[in-house]
Amino acid sequence: MAAILPASQIQLVGPLHGARTRTSHTEEPGWENVLQQLQEIRALTDDWDGQGAEAPTVANVNWAIAWVEQMRQYPGAIVPMRAVPGVGGELYLEWRCDDLRVDAEIAAPARVEWTLSESGKANRHWVTEGGLPYFLCAN
Repeated sequence: MAAILPASQIQLVGPLHGARTRTSHTEEPGWENVLQQLQEIRALTDDWDGQGAEAPTVANVNWAIAWVEQMRQYPGAIVPMRAVPGVGGELYLEWRCDDLRVDAEIAAPARVEWTLSESGKANRHWVTEGGLPYFLCAN
């Protein structure tokens, strides 16, 4: 299943089936940067922001790490720009390209709440669920 995201050169693709490894792709430094950010998020404790935020749950972080590891094996997958903690036990992966932003909220393992933001347009929201996650891919 693939859906073209409007006014962009990317697709939401998935679930991942039989991903083919391409060594040069998996060695891009962006993947390691995001995985390092997720490791740092896993180490957070409650009140990590000094304002009472709940630390992201270990289950959510572990699922996000597994998802990123799976994504990076697929040629054409776009590296998330960053991983950031939420304030209620969730975490986010973010992608940005020109006037387009895609956020993936992980508030429970195997459930991703997506938000697509395009300049001058209303935000779009949708949810993907299941053990085989979706990912962003360059056309």
